[in-house]
Amino acid sequence: MRGAWFAGVLIAVALLGTSHGFAADLSTDFDNLGSDDSGTRRDALKDIGLSKDLRALVGINDFLAGNLYTWKTHTVSVDSTTDKTTVPALDPVTRLSTGDAPTADLVNLSPTRRERLLCRDTLIILSFNDPDRAKRLAALTKIGDSDNVAALEPLRAALASEKDHHLTTIGHESLLLLQLQDDAPEHASDRLAAISALGAIGTSRALGPLTDLSRDQPTLTTSCLMAIARIESWQRVARGASYIFSGISLGSILVLMALGLSIVFGLMGVINMAHGELMMIGAYATFMTQQIFTHFLPSGVHDLFFVVAIPVSFLAAGAVGLLIEATIVRFLYGRPLETLLATWGVSLILIQIVRLTFGDNIAVNSPSYLQGGATIATDIILPYNRLFIIVFCLACIFGMYALIERTRLGLLLRSTMQNRRMAASLGVSTRRIDAFTFALGSGLAGLAGCALTQIGGVSPDMGQNYIVDSFMVVVAGGVGKLIGAIVAGLSLGCMTKGLEPFVDAVWAKVLILGCVIVLLQWRPAGLFPAKGRMVDV
Repeated sequence: MRGAWFAGVLIAVALLGTSHGFAADLSTDFDNLGSDDSGTRRDALKDIGLSKDLRALVGINDFLAGNLYTWKTHTVSVDSTTDKTTVPALDPVTRLSTGDAPTADLVNLSPTRRERLLCRDTLIILSFNDPDRAKRLAALTKIGDSDNVAALEPLRAALASEKDHHLTTIGHESLLLLQLQDDAPEHASDRLAAISALGAIGTSRALGPLTDLSRDQPTLTTSCLMAIARIESWQRVARGASYIFSGISLGSILVLMALGLSIVFGLMGVINMAHGELMMIGAYATFMTQQIFTHFLPSGVHDLFFVVAIPVSFLAAGAVGLLIEATIVRFLYGRPLETLLATWGVSLILIQIVRLTFGDNIAVNSPSYLQGGATIATDIILPYNRLFIIVFCLACIFGMYALIERTRLGLLLRSTMQNRRMAASLGVSTRRIDAFTFALGSGLAGLAGCALTQIGGVSPDMGQNYIVDSFMVVVAGGVGKLIGAIVAGLSLGCMTKGLEPFVDAVWAKVLILGCVIVLLQWRPAGLFPAKGRMVDV
């Protein structure tokens, strides 16, 4: 027992001594920054970068800021010497006080331009071992964009201990990019291997360096051009995947909008031109929820605002929709053109009210758990906010299906939609069903607005950008058909994003409208027309 205790003490002493040894070596390197020899200073900066000691970060930043001074043959850190006879001096590594230094005895260490570049690379190399993942990612990315070939060995050492797969992938790309800059004759084979590897990876980061290398090194031109061709081929695939994914997320918004329009128009025959403004109400309800969390709740729960905003946006838009139905729409059933004009007027009123209240443009910040993206392949990143929109849309679709097909309320809704008179004669309160349906459709528009805040800005006229597309989805898919709204919404979203690289937004709208017209000439009732004996009643 006593032996084990003695061994533990020896190990602790050894570790403490090693730690002090590292601190002493690092302090010596900082002292060398005061040398008159430029080579000694550059070597000191390189040694500081190789030390892996994160305490050096503050000292290097002090050097860049002009806060390092030489005093009594040592380098110290001083905040300011303005209008002072003595100032407190700190050790640049340990940040412990070394006494009060007379300002007359201090000699400022001003880095040259080359030393500033070395400091930049030193900060990057030190950050390879930072416990903060975001800082490690930034460092591993930046080093590949530099020409600091001396960072190859520290980078290899950092990658050997890195456990994060994404960071390892980024670091490996940076390693290959640094090998492109290594023009030492003994490393010529490594350079060729790096060219080939970058071509196989297909990363866009390599296009610029490979193009420059093919121009500057004629002996490597053929290899570089082959790698560039492979990269460009993969980048076309990556861009295509990005357009498809963006189209699916946009289509998900259109599906949410069309779901509400479809059941309102299919059940009540109401052409609701204010549906886009109900989406806008959901977006502003999300903004207000964020403001409440930000200003009145502890910072630890700020990210939860979006979870609360989902039901709030549904209820807010649903309440406004219920008010519109009770005060205007209920008196216009059976007169679709008049409902169109009335709801269009309501949309203008809502836009102006919101503009006078909130102004023109605001933004909703994404919560931390929806920031960033999932990398599934080189340069193919699926943003978490768009993934959320797709999953959210699927959840709403399944919820609507369960409500319509598996509940008594859904049965009453379907019976009213198929034959209003027969449903009323059997005791169904069609008046309540109409109000519920309008409120439900409005709430779905509010959910669409809540989701849209994650990929776009919030403005009073934002609904005008989606109302026409939503009606096209309803008509093309088939009025009152859930599956029709899904297929048509996703198709129009993918077509919109797919046309973006080739034509501007106006011509894309024109082409899509032309496709819808052609579709309706072929299938006037949409892709999924209603079936049954009462269809034409």
